[in-house]
Amino acid sequence: MGYVWVLIPIVAILAGTISEVIKSRDKQRALGSSSQELEGEVKALKQAIAEQKEAYERRLANLETIVTSQTWDVLQNPQLSESDKRFLTANTASAQAPLDDERRAELLAQKLK
Repeated sequence: MGYVWVLIPIVAILAGTISEVIKSRDKQRALGSSSQELEGEVKALKQAIAEQKEAYERRLANLETIVTSQTWDVLQNPQLSESDKRFLTANTASAQAPLDDERRAELLAQKLK
């Protein structure tokens, strides 16, 4: 009978410990699933950032091509008149496609008018 009074606090302490262990396992499981969700979100964000970076790099390359082209230089030159700019930009545009001598003569004649 004297042992019952000693067993009650021991059982209470064990029950409290078991309860804390169960709660901590539940928290670990919850954290495990939320960390997996976070990993998935991070991967999705990384992919979106990579796609945006590629899009920006393409746009930047396009802008660099425009700015470094001869046509851009001609158009931004303040020393050239508007007619000179039109003449020079038409030449650079026509230089991209090979022309025969007759076609070049026609284009020059039109520009001189």
